[in-house]
Amino acid sequence: MATFPIAHLRDTFDDNLVNPCWNLVQTGSATGSETGAQAVFTLPSSVAGSHAAYYESNANYDLTGDGAATQVGTMVATGVAATAFFQLILDANNYLEMSQLSNAMRCIKVVGGVSTILFTATWSSTNHKYWRIRESSGTIYCETSANGTSWTNRASLATPFAVTDLTVRFGATCGNVASPGSFKLDMFNLILPAPTSTWRWTDADWQIVNRLRPITLASTGNMQGVIVVAGGKDSANTLTGNVYYFGGPVGSASGGYAALTQYASLAEAQNTPFTIPADGRVDLPALFDGRIVRLYHRSSDGASGTLREFVPRRIVQADDVEAESIRAINIAAGTITADKIYAAFTITGKRVQTAESGARVVLSGDANGGFIGYGAADTYDPVAGSGTYQARWSLADGKLYAGGGSTVIDATGIHMVAPTISAYDATRSVSWAEAGGAIVGYVQGYRVGSPAPLSVMNLYSKSPSGAQEAWANLVAENTVNGTIGSLYVQTSGANSLAQLNVTNTYVNGVLNVSGVANANAGLIAAVSDAITNVTSDVLQIKHSTSGTAAAGFGSAARWLLESSTTADQNAAQIDVTWDVATHASRRARMMLYAYDAAGARNFLTGASTGAAPTIGFLGATPAAQQTGGAATAGASYTATEQGMLQKAYNALRTFGLLT
Repeated sequence: MATFPIAHLRDTFDDNLVNPCWNLVQTGSATGSETGAQAVFTLPSSVAGSHAAYYESNANYDLTGDGAATQVGTMVATGVAATAFFQLILDANNYLEMSQLSNAMRCIKVVGGVSTILFTATWSSTNHKYWRIRESSGTIYCETSANGTSWTNRASLATPFAVTDLTVRFGATCGNVASPGSFKLDMFNLILPAPTSTWRWTDADWQIVNRLRPITLASTGNMQGVIVVAGGKDSANTLTGNVYYFGGPVGSASGGYAALTQYASLAEAQNTPFTIPADGRVDLPALFDGRIVRLYHRSSDGASGTLREFVPRRIVQADDVEAESIRAINIAAGTITADKIYAAFTITGKRVQTAESGARVVLSGDANGGFIGYGAADTYDPVAGSGTYQARWSLADGKLYAGGGSTVIDATGIHMVAPTISAYDATRSVSWAEAGGAIVGYVQGYRVGSPAPLSVMNLYSKSPSGAQEAWANLVAENTVNGTIGSLYVQTSGANSLAQLNVTNTYVNGVLNVSGVANANAGLIAAVSDAITNVTSDVLQIKHSTSGTAAAGFGSAARWLLESSTTADQNAAQIDVTWDVATHASRRARMMLYAYDAAGARNFLTGASTGAAPTIGFLGATPAAQQTGGAATAGASYTATEQGMLQKAYNALRTFGLLT
């Protein structure tokens, strides 16, 4: 949607009505209204919550080479945290603001959600009476004035984001504060200095009533205008009959043209005139019937201006139109309604296209035509069937070609020449290949039933010779090894690196990551390598923490069995924990448990002293290997039989085998 210069948006607030160009937003207990020729935003006193009242423009505007200003009549209380603001907004994360908060006048930019204060000073009701934000040659200026004619630049910055599509917002906001007061504005964006006081008018006059909406206008100098539509005029040129008045601000009409605002009187319209374009068009907000269209116009800056063109354009509405030839500059059709498209219109020629040359779309009835998309340099000839194109639906064979013909869609599937995607192979539903056919993969489908069903889905890779290489295969099959459902990741041929089977010849094997058949196996983990004299990791159990590991942190493996009445009962468990978790001196412990109806029974524990292994049986604290020495404090073993028996007894008691 086209946007218009921000100078088009003006309001004197003199009519004490919310202008159609604004949307009044009120949240919490704040209120907004127009009274006493002011826009008034009143904040509540000592009410919990957040409160805001503001005007927001119903259309977006262009700040380029232009500016927007407002005049402060009354400021909110400066001794409390209440904010009066004027904003030009691209979106919630990008906007420009002039505001007053807690007795401080501020200029703020928000870019990408980051707020930066560009200027702050003690609020002055005299020096900061007028606020203005403008753009010139890529620079934004935030300015204040005491009189609306002499401006002081408070902050300037390189244009931080696009300023061609901005929403205007001004009002006041606060939280739970006492007596925040009201923010009152005397005008928005009136042209200063005041325009020449004399309104001149120019009439377009017909002898019959016409239906009117678009108006072509052109001028030199800075001029503003008001449109009046009337049923007639008397000998004194006073407009008579039904009279309608239109001024600014402007919104957007059909086709992106400027749509004027309707007013109840000439005085109201002249309080908010629109800018007459140098060469352009404005639209009435709807269709109006009239015999006279009058343009009131004047200079907006006191300098001379010339009205060069004023052409109200009549709308012709007809029940039937029959013509041998119609030449149209613009056709703005809203909707064509018909039970069949040919009931709406018929083209008897062979070609319809969006442009005569260059990038275009062509609908051709020639032998090799169809629906064709051209780039700027494409040359496809629908008669000869040769040349380049971007995309083509062929009238000759019904196929859809793209990429100059390298991609084809037809009844058999989608095909790509190089690289290839194909969906019509006799045994495959989808396949693809690198340029030159180095690697070919496909998703393969066979029907289930007779003859014997084969693979449901295969993902293969092939060598340049075309031989199948199962170095990275995902295979879902339904007959291999009697499998009803299985999932393989293969390394070569039929060797499975990982396999998931559901009810197959491995007899109820649930997860097989070895590729080795094993009857009644629930979980199989196997490694085949060339190692002969050291161990290989076949299974690893890992546990990590988002905190800091301490003594007792570990992993457990548990076995559950079904009892005579209840499934999944604890039967056995292995716990591996840290005795010491400090990395440099870490020591681990392994505990083996057998369960009974009362709970877990620790029958074996292995650990370490940090220098030697320890072991404990039947719940005893693990101890290191026992040596000769004192049996009891102050006593020594001798070479007697009694001494040796005492030593053996003490060792059995230490390891937990005797009590």
